[in-house]
Amino acid sequence: MDKEGKFNKSIFWESGFIIDRGEYLELCNVQKSGRMEILIGKLNNSSNDNKVEIYFRNKNIFNDERVISSGRKFIISESEIKYELHMSTNNNPNYDIHLNASLRKVSE
Repeated sequence: MDKEGKFNKSIFWESGFIIDRGEYLELCNVQKSGRMEILIGKLNNSSNDNKVEIYFRNKNIFNDERVISSGRKFIISESEIKYELHMSTNNNPNYDIHLNASLRKVSE
């Protein structure tokens, strides 16, 4: 952290891929800490507001004894992608939002 309280390097990242398994989607990811996860989800289309929502819930968690459960939520519209990471841990057993982010399309 620098003098202004801003982080000057990545403190968190995860990378992975989504596999279409026919009846469900599978999200496989690995994080900077070495934690690996396999999560299962389904695609939900909302015809009323032209949004697609995918909610993944953990199937397996490897290399991190602290995590009890985790999930990811993606909400995709024409102008925005929202992301939430939900988690419960040994220190906080409540299944809460751990991280969220939003990417918005800039008008041309």
